[in-house]
Amino acid sequence: MLSFESGISYQYTMFYAMREPMRAPLSVIAAALFLFGLGASGTFRKESPLRRASTNGDLFTIARETGFDFLPVSRSEQSFLQRILPEGRKHILRSMVFLRGGERIAAVYYYRSPDVPAHLHALKAWVYELFSRAMTRLVDETLAREGLVPVAILAFTDPALSEERFLFAQIHDSLYEFHFPEAQEGVVHGLLLELAREQEIP
Repeated sequence: MLSFESGISYQYTMFYAMREPMRAPLSVIAAALFLFGLGASGTFRKESPLRRASTNGDLFTIARETGFDFLPVSRSEQSFLQRILPEGRKHILRSMVFLRGGERIAAVYYYRSPDVPAHLHALKAWVYELFSRAMTRLVDETLAREGLVPVAILAFTDPALSEERFLFAQIHDSLYEFHFPEAQEGVVHGLLLELAREQEIP
């Protein structure tokens, strides 16, 4: 069984869809991205909770330039991505704990590889086998919206695996993994928005 550090609550305003159903609708993500920088027409608002930065789409650069601090990930915290990377390729995985105001926002892992689509497929097959009956708020969708690159998202909460929520996202050839308290979900969605905005649209 995977074990993960519990996070510290940090308030951040966002829209939540109803939590009761097993499968959360895509509006959990779409509404959050709408609120975190998109107008009704699909154009970006000038104001954003995260300061705009020229970052070449690098997650750590975006986080640094938008006010996050970092700590190494604890050895007690384990990554799904580390498990699916083949031997000899695990060194490409980058990880860090994101902090804001001294409070933990999320543990983050990511890497870039042309094999990311196949890895995401393998990840989903494995994770679905791990789900307990207590798993809730499952999101397994690809968000496609004018002005954003497509973002394939797998997110869920399962207390049998962790007290925190998990979110995986594929953007182009990058695969991201976030572990975070549900109170921090809006901040994580904001980071995803910045990542999607920084990528070139095919």
